[in-house]
Amino acid sequence: MYVITHKEYDYLKPEGYIPLLVGADFNKNTANYLQDNIGDNISSKNKYFCELTGIYWLDKNLESNENIGISHYRRYFYDPAVKGIKLLKKRTFGQMVPLDIESLNDLLVNHDWVVPQKVSFKQTVYDYYARYNQKKDMDLVRDAIQKLSPEFITAFDKVMSGNYSYLYNMFYTTSDNYHKYCSWLFKILFEVEQHVDMTGYTPYQQRVYGFLSERLLTVWLEKNSDLSTVEIPVFQSDLTIRSELFESIKRPIRNIVKPGHKR
Repeated sequence: MYVITHKEYDYLKPEGYIPLLVGADFNKNTANYLQDNIGDNISSKNKYFCELTGIYWLDKNLESNENIGISHYRRYFYDPAVKGIKLLKKRTFGQMVPLDIESLNDLLVNHDWVVPQKVSFKQTVYDYYARYNQKKDMDLVRDAIQKLSPEFITAFDKVMSGNYSYLYNMFYTTSDNYHKYCSWLFKILFEVEQHVDMTGYTPYQQRVYGFLSERLLTVWLEKNSDLSTVEIPVFQSDLTIRSELFESIKRPIRNIVKPGHKR
């Protein structure tokens, strides 16, 4: 499990969780983490591609057939058996523990992908994206899919007209699945990149490819419906006793995402 980060962090690192510094062209590697600017890389695009510069680096430079996953320095999968009052206590007192590698591997015995619990919106995926970002960029994604992978158009349209996505660019899967997904994903995004005009974008909106890819994972899984997925809850390590914490405890019931969620 590779933990995407842009700075040194001190949250516990279970065995098998490996920090990967993204945007290493600009961010100091004070803790001697793996970094995304060695070999074939797009580290310089981190401002726009977010954690994808790390995902790309692993795809191009990791020589391993082992299962592979992506977490974040603030977000981790946790044991879905931890519920109710037990969950509230653990989250309140900072005792949450990322799901161990052995458990993640066990999940892949009967499933192809471990993904976050789906997030539902009060409107379509397309409309929700257009509400906080530039809808023309999602239109460019459709153009790119039509041009390069037309067999995905039906899945894309279904996801865009639906009301859920697997967010955060977090998952755990086999090496083969990972490389197949990355090959498709970056082919689409690099095509879109040739046509995007960011004039007038806010810093938040400039992270366009990170936001687009969150929806594209859902498209990939919709098209490849023969691949089995299992949804696992995610906790955010920097939430403490405040309204955000209690809202996040209630959220799994409806799983409604708030505008401008942090990455």
